[in-house]
Amino acid sequence: MPKTLQVFLAAMTPYLNLKLAIPLGMSLHLPLYKILFFAVAGDLVPALFILYLLGPVSAFLRRVSKPIDTFMEKLFTKTREKHFEKFQKYGAWGIFLFIATPLPGSGNITGGIMAFILGIKFWKTALIVTAGTFVSALLITAGFESLVGIWRYFF
Repeated sequence: MPKTLQVFLAAMTPYLNLKLAIPLGMSLHLPLYKILFFAVAGDLVPALFILYLLGPVSAFLRRVSKPIDTFMEKLFTKTREKHFEKFQKYGAWGIFLFIATPLPGSGNITGGIMAFILGIKFWKTALIVTAGTFVSALLITAGFESLVGIWRYFF
């Protein structure tokens, strides 16, 4: 299997995504630009796919089932009321920073779902998710490059 495909598929792994794909690419001795490209692309495929399906699937489920419609209405209303002030203050930048922070649970799928619940349009959310994922990949790359440099300095 080609090394770039390994990085791409590793980035599609739930929960680990970029945090697995970037060190894997480095261990395979790929150039950084290839690691970044294939890791970000692999991480974005499931996120954008899920984001694209959120609207139609939720609309379908709300039409088909009254209990699901009631649940989703309460979820959206409660979430928007609870976080409206923060969202007004930070807006899309808050979601961007959430996605860009390379911590467990703060990935592009979670950020995309947050944006969907808060009512941000698909294309704006896709742009936020893409930019946040790229910044997260840069931060992870810088972190691992630093760790490798420190390791090589002392050992």
